[in-house]
Amino acid sequence: MGQRMMWQEIKEAFPDEWVALANYEVKSEAPYGDIIGDLVAHSANEREFTEQIKSLPPDISGLDIRFTGEILPDNPIGPILWQA
Repeated sequence: MGQRMMWQEIKEAFPDEWVALANYEVKSEAPYGDIIGDLVAHSANEREFTEQIKSLPPDISGLDIRFTGEILPDNPIGPILWQA
């Protein structure tokens, strides 16, 4: 399995990358708060990251997938919410 890391460590080690954590625990009430887990995939390239996820062993389930950078940098109106 991957290296067990905390969210702050992941953000520093893999800036502006997609990351996938297995066996994770959320350490706060905030939805994007402190998390610790086993890093099983990471990449700045979304397509490459998706391929890594597809090639994970089938016994890995319950992944937490996050982006370590700003999704909407310098957005003057704040986050945009999408509704389907």
